Order: sequence, then C-alpha cells, then structure tokens
Amino acid sequence: MKRRCLTVCRSPLAFIVHGWRDGLGGALRTGVERGLWCAGCCVGAMVVLLAVGMMSIWWMAVVGAAIFVEKRGFMVWAIR
Repeated sequence: MKRRCLTVCRSPLAFIVHGWRDGLGGALRTGVERGLWCAGCCVGAMVVLLAVGMMSIWWMAVVGAAIFVEKRGFMVWAIR
C-alpha cells in the first residue's frame, strides 16, 4: 500500500491532469483524494510529527525534512 501511495503522491501533475474535476465541489473532492493518498504514504511519520511538534520545533523540522526526503523519492531504496 505504501508503494502505491508514494507513486501517486510523488507525481502531483499526473494526478491533477487525470483526476481534474470542474467546479468548487470537484476541487474539494480532488483535494481530499490527494490528501488521502499523501496521508496513506506517511501516516506514521505524520503522527510522530504531530507528537514531536508539540514538544520541540527543532524535532518537528527534522521529522518534516525526513517526510520531504521520502516523498521526493530520495529514499527509494528504503521501501524496497
């Protein structure tokens, strides 16, 4: 599941081109779908980010950077 979510999350342009919906409701639905895909790939890291964010802005930045690196594909070797 994580690989599928990361594939969708790493290619936002393809998601928008193929999943475009007109109107305000379509924009809302597209945004919710996109958010769910991204949350699916990083839900554990996001929970940690929330917890450490309440304690220390420094650790929040470190975990946020790790999420960024993972989503950009620099750690492809880590999920194989």
